[in-house]
Amino acid sequence: MTACTALALQIQARAVTDRADLAAAVERVGARVGGSKAWLGPALRLVVLPEYVLTGFPARQGPAEWREKAALDVDGPEYLALGAIAAANDVFLCVNAYERDEHFPGRYFQACVILSPAGEAVLRYRRLHSMFTPTPYDVWECYLDRYGLGGVLPVARTEIGNLAALASEEILVPELARAPALRGAEVFCDPTSEAYSPGLTPKAVARRARRRTARRAGRGPGPRVLHRPAARGHRTAARPGVNVRRGRSGAAAPARPSGRPS
Repeated sequence: MTACTALALQIQARAVTDRADLAAAVERVGARVGGSKAWLGPALRLVVLPEYVLTGFPARQGPAEWREKAALDVDGPEYLALGAIAAANDVFLCVNAYERDEHFPGRYFQACVILSPAGEAVLRYRRLHSMFTPTPYDVWECYLDRYGLGGVLPVARTEIGNLAALASEEILVPELARAPALRGAEVFCDPTSEAYSPGLTPKAVARRARRRTARRAGRGPGPRVLHRPAARGHRTAARPGVNVRRGRSGAAAPARPSGRPS
């Protein structure tokens, strides 16, 4: 694994009202990643964005409406634009997004995608443990037939190390973190979305425990804009071997934490 700087970047997450909002969200990401690269310099090689960074999470929308409004296409313009951001800044960019898959019509998944400095997706992990989002387990045999075990628990072998991903509360599942580690993972990208807490949360306990498995970089969002007072996000980063910087975009006004699905 090559020494480098990894940035857990906090960005305000705004709820989408239509697909036009996705382009604005990607533009915000580009501005923040570009500014971070200019500030931290060429040593910055890995940027991890928060969970739900492009869309927020579904509140009142049903699955069909959310799929049409907020889910990205694997080869869609949003991923192409995010790949261009990764290439322009010479970083590996980890984004958490809802996405559609033509092989599973009528469904969407929550995905962690790592885009390389070449602008290509080198890792696509679909969240396995969720009470609110469809998962590969819902179509398990068909999913394995299509993508194999390597597509379920992917590890990207890159010049900065072997990268894997988890989503939010999945850090609480020890065997899920251990499985990619046994496949060679050295760094976990863990986009998360948590209401701020000054105390030790279950996720914080789990992050400390996973240090023995691999290094971790993860970030919660800034204030979530849900067309009502939003929860204030916070940053999270276990003590990694790579130099993890904690970046924050914009000012977060104090607000009462609000619940959210995960």
